[in-house]
Amino acid sequence: MNWSWFLILLATYPWLLASDLISDAMADTGLVCFLSGAAIVAPARRFGRGQAALFALCVGFMFEARRPLADGWIAFPLAFAALAICGPQGLLRRPAAVWFAAIGLNVAATAVWLIIGGAGVLSLGTPVDYPSAIWRGAVQTLVAAGAAAIFAPFMLRAQESLMDRLGVPEAREA
Repeated sequence: MNWSWFLILLATYPWLLASDLISDAMADTGLVCFLSGAAIVAPARRFGRGQAALFALCVGFMFEARRPLADGWIAFPLAFAALAICGPQGLLRRPAAVWFAAIGLNVAATAVWLIIGGAGVLSLGTPVDYPSAIWRGAVQTLVAAGAAAIFAPFMLRAQESLMDRLGVPEAREA
């Protein structure tokens, strides 16, 4: 098995650490700078299915490690998204398409995180103020979209550069 996914994970870690530090700075607001969805797009489109799933699982578990989430709530949806992205496709050939995919996947992963977290709160029997919860969820997805829009071009460029140096082949044509 080729270990290039692990080296890409090491190169992605500073970006994930920076998003965690930004989240710590925004702790008063209750918002999180979520970048885990955007971090898997470039590697997943160039890796094979096994490596893409391992990479996404590692990114997801790193996000879950600092939060009160059950294991796998984010990691497994990210792995399924990575499996959907990898393989032959013509849609993610242009850099702008990869950037839009990073934003979209980051927003989708944030929505999954919020919905599953909300279901966990409901299962505990905690009363929920639905208008406030929907408002905070919308603001959190906007923050995730903004974080991906700002940081993803730099993170994707670093990942692509390292994958080129490691000899990971380009995405295949459809």
